[in-house]
Amino acid sequence: MASYQIGLLEKIDELAGLVADEAPALLADVDTIRAYVEVSDFALAKQETDLLITKLTAGPAQGSAQELTDLYVNTQIVVL
Repeated sequence: MASYQIGLLEKIDELAGLVADEAPALLADVDTIRAYVEVSDFALAKQETDLLITKLTAGPAQGSAQELTDLYVNTQIVVL
């Protein structure tokens, strides 16, 4: 597994903890994101993360999801 994948998975772990606290019903969405990252489908991972952001209310979980989206862009994993 590439180092950037490990970094993304660590961020997803952080996101999962926040979602568990704020909106546990959305944990399946985080699992979907994790699955896409694990198989290196970063385009779908970004799409799912963007969708999750719209489902979360403003707060730490939404901020963490936005940071995850920024990681996809900043590491140029996904070409926008």
